[in-house]
Amino acid sequence: MVCTKTSQQAAPKARSRGASQGASEEVIRGYTLPSLLNDACVYTPNAHAFNQWTETGWQPLSNQAFRTAVESLALGLVELGLKQGDRVALLMHSDIHFCIADLGCLLANLVDVPIDLTQTLEHIIFVLRHSEAKVLIISNLDLLTQIAPYLENTALQQIIIATVPEHWTPATASTSESAQSKAEPIPEAACLDVPMLLHPVANHPASAFPCHLPVYSLAAIQTKGQEVGPETQSRLQQLYANLQPSDLATIVYIPDEHGQPQGVMLTHENLSANALTSFAVIPGLKRGAEVVLSFLPLNHVLARTLLYGHISQGYSIYFSNPNHVMKHLQQVHPTILVTVPLLLEKIYSKILETSQKSGSVLEQVLLRWALALARQYELGNPPRGLYALQLKLADWLVFAKWRTLFGGQLTSNPATAASHPHRLDSHRV
Repeated sequence: MVCTKTSQQAAPKARSRGASQGASEEVIRGYTLPSLLNDACVYTPNAHAFNQWTETGWQPLSNQAFRTAVESLALGLVELGLKQGDRVALLMHSDIHFCIADLGCLLANLVDVPIDLTQTLEHIIFVLRHSEAKVLIISNLDLLTQIAPYLENTALQQIIIATVPEHWTPATASTSESAQSKAEPIPEAACLDVPMLLHPVANHPASAFPCHLPVYSLAAIQTKGQEVGPETQSRLQQLYANLQPSDLATIVYIPDEHGQPQGVMLTHENLSANALTSFAVIPGLKRGAEVVLSFLPLNHVLARTLLYGHISQGYSIYFSNPNHVMKHLQQVHPTILVTVPLLLEKIYSKILETSQKSGSVLEQVLLRWALALARQYELGNPPRGLYALQLKLADWLVFAKWRTLFGGQLTSNPATAASHPHRLDSHRV
């Protein structure tokens, strides 16, 4: 459940970073991550800033209502007794609830620890233990059921579930008669069963909830934050005032050369400076006007950093997942898509296969001609003269049809650091 009551009083005065894009390569420093959201609420209010896909359609949320949800969670986490610097683990799908949990923790000056859902159970438990996380925020009861048997020997003190059934109560989890009192051994190479991911994972038997830990819904923690009373505004102001760009924001675990997870500590400014500077040097982007389709895991630092940039610019963000991204491209018509080379390679191969099988002789000739032109394109070197005219013609005859697979409006297509196939690097489509 997402709190939608709008708050406009407690957040600090926003600082304008100017409207120009692509004007400077100077690193933009001095911002906390919650301040990026606040700036967007002030300078670029957007009634459809956050859009979550559900089985019944897209559910929109304004950035002001999103900020209220974040603030309520931050106050609720403080009410739970968490202190500055405490670790909060996030075992979550990459959706709007992840964003609320992330920024709620950051506003409360906590350090969140996002965990990759595709990691083995052994690695997940290692991260929980190594980070000494006191709270685990998890997407749903299904994931909690799978991870619960292995939580005994961790520093966890509370569990928060982002989405729960309508009539669920905390007692359902904490008083389970079959709850285990001892941690079970972790099955070797076992993973979570996460159906929305593309690759299959092993099935896991259902298990009981950990009886030694209190379990809350995210909505209950937000309600706890809203019930602070007359002191709500002053407490929020204090949270914003106490937060510094140099404060530790998150610990991201990545595997070392031996596959063992290693924690990387990142401050608010590490992330905000990358996000703001990246968007400042990209020409043609319009504050508040871009549409983003997000489907990559937000526990990965690239997708998460760019998400902060999207938030700061007041863009309309649509949260999809790998199983539905192609369908949603046609529905959303994004102007920005952060992707991975694998998806681009699959789409490119499908385009070539279809063109070569069903195209006429003329279409085959045009395809080969267009691809030859694309191979000559050099990033950062705008085409000129005859070559520019040839590209425009190829775009009209060939490449424009390709872009319809991405919704037809795509102008920016950042990709992760994994290597691109050479044929993708050299093609301008």
